[in-house]
Amino acid sequence: MCSHVEYLVLVGASPLMGLYQTIAQIYTPLLECSPASTLSGTGRISDTRRHEFMGNLHRFSGQILHALQHVHGDVRFFVPNLELSGPTEQYVDNARLLETIEAAVQEWMPVISGVLEKQAGKAPKGKGAMAEIEFWRERTAALSTLYEQLSQPQVQRMIEVLEAAGDAKATDMVMRAGADASLNLLAFRAHYQDLVKQYGDAKDNVRFLTTLERHFKNLAHGSLPSISDNLPQLMNALRMVWIISRHYSKDDNMIPLMERLAWEIANKVATLINVRTILRDPPAETQRKIQEAKMVLEKWKTAYLDERAKIEQIGRSESRWEFDRRRLFDHTDYMSERCADLYEVAQVLEHFHNILGPELKQVTGDAKSIQDVLARVHDMVHALETVPFDLFDRRYQTSWETVMTRFNQNVVVVEEIVKKFIDDSFHNLRSAEAAFELLQNFKNIKSRPSINRLMMDKFTDVLRRYRVEVEKVRSIFTSLERTPPTTRNQPPVAGAINWSQSLLHRIKRSIVRFQTLQEMMSSDAGKLITREYLKVGRMMREYEQKLFKQWCESVEGVATQHLRCYILVEDTTASPAPWGPKLVVNFHPDLMYIIKETKYLDRLGLKLPETALNVTLQEEKYHGYVEDLKLMLRAYHAALKMITPEERELLTTQIQTLMGFLRPGLESLNWNSLGIPEFVRRCNQEISRFQALVNQIQKNASMIAGVVQAIAHTILIPTAGARSLAAPTVAGNSEEQAGTDQEGGAPQPEAEDTEAAPVVRGEVLDVHEYYEQLDKYKLAVVEELVRKYRTVSPLLGKVEGIIDNTHTLRAPKMKNYYKLCERRIFNALNRMVLMNLRIFQKMVNSGGRAPPLFRITASLSAPEIVVAPSFNELSKVINVMLKGIVESTMHFIRWMDGTCIETPPQHQIVYTQNGGATEEEEPIIFSFYSDISASPQVIKTVLVVGQSVHKTFTSVGKYLDRWRRYKVLWKLDKDQALERFAMKHPSVIAYDEKLGLYARLAREVDLLPLERDVDFIRINSAPLAAAIKSEASAWLYSIGRLLSENARASLNALLEEMTKTLDDLSRNPSTMDDLKFVLAVIDQIWTRSSDMETRCHDVEERYRTLRMYKLPVPEDVGNLVASLDERWSSLLVKSKQVDESLLEVKKRFTQTTQTQVGLFREKVAKLVRKFRRTGPGAENTEMDVGVELVRRYQGALQRYGVTRDELVLAEKLFNLPITNYVQLHEIDQELKGLTQIYDLYTEFQEALTKWSHTLWAELDINILSTGVDAFQTRLKRLSRDQQVSWPYKQLVAKVAAFRESIPLFADLKNEALRPRHWKTLMELTGRTFQTASKTFTLESVFGMELHKYAEKIAEITSGAMKELSIEAGIQQIADTWKTMKFEIVKYTKGVEERGYILRGTDEIQTLLDDNSMSLQTMGLSRYVAPFQSQVQKWEKRLSLIAEVTEVWMTVQRKWMYLEIIFIGSGDIRLQLPEEAKKFDRIDKTFKKIMGDTAKNTVVLEACQAEGRLELLKNLEIQLEACQKSLSEYLETKRNAFPRFFFISDDELLSILGSTDPTMVQEHMIKLYENVISLKFGAGRNAGGGPTQVVTGMTASEGESFDFRQPIIAEGMVETWMAGVEAEMRRTLRAVTKEAV
Repeated sequence: MCSHVEYLVLVGASPLMGLYQTIAQIYTPLLECSPASTLSGTGRISDTRRHEFMGNLHRFSGQILHALQHVHGDVRFFVPNLELSGPTEQYVDNARLLETIEAAVQEWMPVISGVLEKQAGKAPKGKGAMAEIEFWRERTAALSTLYEQLSQPQVQRMIEVLEAAGDAKATDMVMRAGADASLNLLAFRAHYQDLVKQYGDAKDNVRFLTTLERHFKNLAHGSLPSISDNLPQLMNALRMVWIISRHYSKDDNMIPLMERLAWEIANKVATLINVRTILRDPPAETQRKIQEAKMVLEKWKTAYLDERAKIEQIGRSESRWEFDRRRLFDHTDYMSERCADLYEVAQVLEHFHNILGPELKQVTGDAKSIQDVLARVHDMVHALETVPFDLFDRRYQTSWETVMTRFNQNVVVVEEIVKKFIDDSFHNLRSAEAAFELLQNFKNIKSRPSINRLMMDKFTDVLRRYRVEVEKVRSIFTSLERTPPTTRNQPPVAGAINWSQSLLHRIKRSIVRFQTLQEMMSSDAGKLITREYLKVGRMMREYEQKLFKQWCESVEGVATQHLRCYILVEDTTASPAPWGPKLVVNFHPDLMYIIKETKYLDRLGLKLPETALNVTLQEEKYHGYVEDLKLMLRAYHAALKMITPEERELLTTQIQTLMGFLRPGLESLNWNSLGIPEFVRRCNQEISRFQALVNQIQKNASMIAGVVQAIAHTILIPTAGARSLAAPTVAGNSEEQAGTDQEGGAPQPEAEDTEAAPVVRGEVLDVHEYYEQLDKYKLAVVEELVRKYRTVSPLLGKVEGIIDNTHTLRAPKMKNYYKLCERRIFNALNRMVLMNLRIFQKMVNSGGRAPPLFRITASLSAPEIVVAPSFNELSKVINVMLKGIVESTMHFIRWMDGTCIETPPQHQIVYTQNGGATEEEEPIIFSFYSDISASPQVIKTVLVVGQSVHKTFTSVGKYLDRWRRYKVLWKLDKDQALERFAMKHPSVIAYDEKLGLYARLAREVDLLPLERDVDFIRINSAPLAAAIKSEASAWLYSIGRLLSENARASLNALLEEMTKTLDDLSRNPSTMDDLKFVLAVIDQIWTRSSDMETRCHDVEERYRTLRMYKLPVPEDVGNLVASLDERWSSLLVKSKQVDESLLEVKKRFTQTTQTQVGLFREKVAKLVRKFRRTGPGAENTEMDVGVELVRRYQGALQRYGVTRDELVLAEKLFNLPITNYVQLHEIDQELKGLTQIYDLYTEFQEALTKWSHTLWAELDINILSTGVDAFQTRLKRLSRDQQVSWPYKQLVAKVAAFRESIPLFADLKNEALRPRHWKTLMELTGRTFQTASKTFTLESVFGMELHKYAEKIAEITSGAMKELSIEAGIQQIADTWKTMKFEIVKYTKGVEERGYILRGTDEIQTLLDDNSMSLQTMGLSRYVAPFQSQVQKWEKRLSLIAEVTEVWMTVQRKWMYLEIIFIGSGDIRLQLPEEAKKFDRIDKTFKKIMGDTAKNTVVLEACQAEGRLELLKNLEIQLEACQKSLSEYLETKRNAFPRFFFISDDELLSILGSTDPTMVQEHMIKLYENVISLKFGAGRNAGGGPTQVVTGMTASEGESFDFRQPIIAEGMVETWMAGVEAEMRRTLRAVTKEAV
């Protein structure tokens, strides 16, 4: 179905109703809402045809609705089904028939009157004309239902009988019936006539109005023009209805219809002419709509008057076509006046939009001001659009007139604004020509009259604006004549001349246009403008002539110079290429400019110089030369670019030869030379020869690449475990496969590399068969690959022949090329191996998308399911397959170094002990296998395949687990299971379920597929399925045998019971007991009749079940089962006979039974009195006593119950009234309620006893709470009667008391309690016990009566918890510092290790601060008393750690600083020998401390080491002394050379500690302002030995000068640096003097 078609399905309705709903709810709204253009795909449908179609659609839907009302009318008469086919006379004497007919008629009359009253109370729904038609149609449909029912033949026949009965004379009864019938008939006829009259009127009105329906629908849905055209026809049709119709010929009925038409027209106009939207349309469209609406409103009245005039002319005398005109036309006339107002508004808007259009914006250039004026116009319209009333409501006429007055005033204001704007704008015209055109156009534009007159007076402003434009052009020309703007791709001279001419054309075009209005140009202003125009034109013409003359003078020298240049040149701007410099054509761009200038100037009509013309005329020749040279160079560069770096190395000689042919273009030929074509030809020939040589080499390289690609894409594994494997194929040497792998590591296979070979389907092979055929396939493929591989060496020999005309296969020039080929072959083999491994991986991990590789068989070997071959065997075979893929590379022999010759097998020589030597029998073959087998990717892929195989084995195991769900068949002990089953005495349903289960299992196994593919393995489960089915059948027969035995036992029991009952019935009752016995037997037979029938049916069902599952049943047993029902029926008959024979005996024993009943009632009353007085429910009864009383009364009630049952049975046997022992029942119920309470009490006591034996250490408060809550819940669930009893209240009090003690148990269970707290508690309660965990139980706690000391216990536990938090805090601090360690790292300088240092102590310091604060907080607590000594001890420890670590880090920093100076610098040690010795002692001590700390880094132990703090403080003092001596030493150096004050101590030490003079270089910028470095050179010292000398200085900007006398950089640095400074001054002084 097309996507643009919408459809729906109507359900739950009749087809007629569905059709009506489709038309009314889909098509009608669609046609009404959619524009006409959307109703046709090819063109616009006319409004007339559209409205005609809609009218027909409405008519059709009305007919459907009328039919629905007829079919589904809601009023139905009851018409009795009477036989009245005979003559009428034979029914007049039938009184019953007349009564039936009369009753029906009486029922009809209220229905008729009710319907008529209902219809009389209805009115048309809606104000439109269509509502009138629908009203009469509904009435016609409602009355038609009654009329058609009363017109039925049966009803008319009944009326005839009533009429005949009224006329007949018969018996009194018949006469009375006839008289009544006559009265009813008269009343019925009155109702019927009224119905017929109203039905006829309604039917006539519908018929007449139907002729008007098309016009009414056109009013509702048509366009305004169609309504206007249709109004005369509507009036004519109305006149015809007025004349013909009885109903509408009356003014009271016709005027409302006409009012509906007037309302319809007014509503249509009000809907289309919406003042809030109509003025937003284009003005022309707005005027059209308003004019159409006004025409319709006026046409409504004129059509009426025209029709009235026609009727007056005809001269109809009985009535006049004259209705209340105010009711018909007052509203429409008022709407017409308002439409006239709106039309005037639309005209005003059109006028303003015409004048304020884009032409005025273009002329004035002030779009903003125009928009502001338009905004004022829109504001006027907005005021109309937002009126807060209905424009067409006469009640708001005054308000509307006020709005229109204000609008007209605003129009005058806007006119003045527009006129002022035009005045202002024409004083600042943007374009004189555009303004002139605007004034010319305004002669024909429809606008406000005053504005048109103003526009005609603006030609003077146009001339003034043109004068400004001329002056502006002159200003532009004078300002840009030295740098004139040119268009794109235009040469400068021609562009400047063209620019000058375009400026002149700009002002010339306007003045030419002005010449069309002679009266304007003949004025003084026009003549002045003409003179200024001519002056500017002469100035531009002189400028153009000057430019052209200068160009002509320079063109000859430039052209001659550039034509003498060489035709080729090296491109110095391009990056150098691997093969050498890039060559380009040396045709100078100035020559192209000369040619371009010449062409453009020639187009301007100027006379050109001869040289320029000659160059331009040879443009095609030069262009041909340039293009040929470019093509030749492009071929040259392409030939060099297409060769690889390896091939470029081979073709060095050929490339040099080719370059020799190109050299004339660089050294001898210029653009005037005649030999350029010959030069290009020879170069092209040589390039072609070079390309042919390269093509031959690359062809062989391509063939080698084809072999490489064939190896890389070869598939060694077919993808299907079929009966016959596909023939081996090897990738060919097609050019599509040609290419080289990237050098380096093994490449990754691309997506197509892992594509498997075509799947070959067929029977799945055994794993060993599959391996054998796979091995054959692989060997064939590898043999073909080796053959191709051995073609590579001859191909390389051909390349050697092409280059050197030799075929040695070991050319030195090709050594690197051999290595490249061998590397590509290695990559291809590696890729082939990886690809095949991944193909195998995909086959193994196919997920069922590919056929399996081989099959295995699953079978049952109780108690397990096994597969053959086993998973271990499969793993071995798969590993062999994978190994074979990798070992296939053994057949590819490596080449000897520097050649493409295969390496021959090497025999390893083994030397014996006696000095001899032998060769091993197995030679060593140099292949690619060793490298590929060690590839990480290959190893990883093999591992991944192994994982996939293992995953498949797991999936196979899961599949076998599905079979293992039947394991109950073989793992369960059948005999024991059946024995347990029989002990449960199962019903026949249970047997049937068991038998059905095993039968279903057997069928289920038959339905299971016997083969299953799991990844790459096909599992054959046929042997396993057969074994499982056999096990299920065995279970079926065993259960059947058990059912047969059980059924036989039940059958025998029934037969024995029937025989015994028959014997009991035969007993002769001589005593009361005998009589009771016989009667009891009879009663038992009758009572157990249904039970016996059930048992008989049960036996029959058991044997039917055996037969259903085809289990054997003996024939004699089957006959006994079939006779059970007959036997039991006979026994019932026998019991009835015996009961009838005992009637006399029963009368004799009746009196005795009555006496026994009286005595028993007295005993019951005595028991009740005693129960009320001293029973378990009496007040003040102890709970334990009550328990015993309950037990006693239960026994007594049980005995009384037996006696009661015997007496009741006797009363039943003798048909006596059954005595009701109400009191006995009451105390039984009370005792049951009390029993529940006392049972709860007993359980509660048992729970307390159980809980009291719980060790305190094992106490779980939740268990106590849950248990007590459960008791309380059970107590609450007891009935209201039980809750008001004494025992209940006692039990509730006990449970509540224990519940209150539980929170105290929880408090005492707190882990914070220590023995000291228990001691306090025992002193408080006065109870003493041992709190040892093995003897301390809840029994001791229960005895303390804790609920009496709740507040004291809370205080004790609260204090214990506070003490516990302090104890935990101290323990946490201790645990932290037991494990806190220094972070020790090795201290190195370069590669030399110089001991250990602490990395940092920030974490330790933070922890010290936190723990110290915690200890201070603990010390201030009032619960700290038990731990006061521990808190003080840890405060001292932490204080010691803090002091030690602070001194330690200070010593370490100073040691590290001085260690660099004294240990790393020999010069410093020589100059400060005493300090150096002192530091050596410090260094030794510090390193010993750090060494000991490195062995045990625990902070606490390291800081508490004996004498550690004092030793570190001593080291700190000694280090400070060393540092002080060092500072004094540096001070002497700075005094010797003051510029050392500019650098820090560390920088100065770096200079003093080194013997290299250049160490001062990095500090020169600080020592001397703007001096970046010294210039050092080689020289000789005073002894003649080599040394470094300072020869000059260099500034930051790179400026430098040399010393007149070099300074020897030897000895103390401050001495020779002072010499440098002195020489600097001396040299600069001399240089300055020389400069002066």
